[in-house]
Amino acid sequence: MQLLKEVNTTIQSAKKGKLDARIDLTRVDGVAKELSQSINDLIIAIEHPINETVKVAVSLSEGNLTKHIEGQYSGLFSVLQDSLNVAVDSLNSMIAQTKVATHAVSGGAEQIYQGSIDLNNRTQDQAASLEETASSMEEMTAAVKQNADNSREASTVTQTTAQQASSGVEVMHRAIDAMEQINTSSQKINDIISLID
Repeated sequence: MQLLKEVNTTIQSAKKGKLDARIDLTRVDGVAKELSQSINDLIIAIEHPINETVKVAVSLSEGNLTKHIEGQYSGLFSVLQDSLNVAVDSLNSMIAQTKVATHAVSGGAEQIYQGSIDLNNRTQDQAASLEETASSMEEMTAAVKQNADNSREASTVTQTTAQQASSGVEVMHRAIDAMEQINTSSQKINDIISLID
């Protein structure tokens, strides 16, 4: 009766995930001892791969991708071992590739950032150059306008001078005519004086 109770307790513990329970072999002998030993061996055979799987799962939850299920197993335990180990390796490889891609994207973003800064600097330089050109154009326009004003003023002065010169010529012609008239009159007076004498 005691044996059945121990077997039942051990199996119930195993069903609840407590795989450290064992049947006390010191209290049994014969066939009952062999049966109890077989049950203990079964629990041990289940406990080892389960413990290894838990160890790998806990490592994964902590971000550690270096742990694998260790040991030699057969049947479904071997499938579990191979599948989980391959999954860990695949996840590790995928994260490594993601890091490489992230670095590449980061480098590309840095290049784009530097390019935008260079473009901004060139744009500002061109804006400053255009501003200088516009200022020079304003100065040239002012100079051309001043030259035009000076030309108009010179033209006015030239016209005034020409008019004054023309008036001076006319005055000279009148003076010459007056002198000729005076000369003619003087000649007539001389002629009259000569007749009187």
